[in-house]
Amino acid sequence: MFYGDNIRWWVGTVKATDPENQGRFKVRIHGLHSDEVEDKYLPYAQALIPTTEPGTSGLGLSPQLQPSAFVFGIFLDGKQSQLPLILGSMPHTQVPSSVQRENSRSSSNFFKDGDRQASSIYSGKVTPVIVTDDMVALYNDGKANADERRMILMKILTDEGLSPRAAAGVVGNLAIESLYQGIRFNPDAAKVDRVESSYGLAQWNANVERYQMLVEFTANQETPVPWNDFFGQVKFLVHDMKTNPAHEVWTDLSNDSLVGEINVNVKDFSNPAWLFLKRYEVAIETHWPQRVQQAQIAEKQWYASLAKTRNPGVQ
Repeated sequence: MFYGDNIRWWVGTVKATDPENQGRFKVRIHGLHSDEVEDKYLPYAQALIPTTEPGTSGLGLSPQLQPSAFVFGIFLDGKQSQLPLILGSMPHTQVPSSVQRENSRSSSNFFKDGDRQASSIYSGKVTPVIVTDDMVALYNDGKANADERRMILMKILTDEGLSPRAAAGVVGNLAIESLYQGIRFNPDAAKVDRVESSYGLAQWNANVERYQMLVEFTANQETPVPWNDFFGQVKFLVHDMKTNPAHEVWTDLSNDSLVGEINVNVKDFSNPAWLFLKRYEVAIETHWPQRVQQAQIAEKQWYASLAKTRNPGVQ
C-alpha cells in the first residue's frame, strides 16, 4: 500500500479478534499503547498469510491468532503508525512470575489444600477437591484401566462444577498428554528432552516451574503425597485451573453459555478441547484429531454410565 522508505517494526499482544471475521486483530503494541488506552480503542491489524493460500476473498484459510498471542510486524504507513501489519507470532508461555507466586503463597495460602481466599478469576472460596472412597476403590492402587480412570476424572471435574462437555474437553487432552508406557492417564508420565522436561497427567513443564508447583502442592496437602500420586495431581489440576491467573481456563469452562461443540474442525475457544489445549497446555496442535476423539469418547462414556446408573438393565 505504501512504499517502504520508513519501515517501523513493532511487537505486541493480540487483545481481540475481529467480530466481522475479516482476519483482523486488535493489537496492543508495546511501547506505543500504554495501559491507559482501553482495548476498544486499539487499532485493528491485518495479518500476513503465506503464499500457499489463494489470497482471494472466499478462498483459503483465515489467520487463526487468538487473544494473548505475542506478535510482531511493521506499520504500513511508516511514521504515522496507524496501519499495523502482523508478520508472524512468537511462541511464549504465560506463567505467574516469582513475585505473583510469592504473593499468592503469603496472601492466600496458595499451596495449601484447605480454605483459601478467592482469586481474581474465581468467585467464592476454593474448597478442597473431594475424593470419595468409591473413586479410590475404582482406581485400585493404579490397577484401574483407561476407561475407569477416565470416569474418575469426569466425575471429579463435574462434581467441581464443569458440564460433562467441558470436562470431556479437559479429559480428552489429558488422555493424550499422559499416555506413557502404554497407559493412558498415567501420573508417572514424563517427557524429558532438550526442549522440555514435563511430568504428570497434564505434562506440567519444569522449565517454566509448573512441575515445581505440582510438587509443592502435593507435599503440602493435609496428608502429603508424592508428586506422581494420581489423586494429588487431579487436586492440583483443579486448583491450578481455578486459581492460576496465567490462563483463567476455569472461568470460561464453567460458563455453560461459552461451551460449544467438541469438533475437530472448530478451533476456537468455544470448543472446550481447543480452549484447554491452547490456554492451559499452551501447546501446538500435536495429535489434535486424537485429542478431539478422546474428548468425544469421554463425553459419550459419561452419559452411558449415567444411563446405566439410572437404568441398571441398560446394556
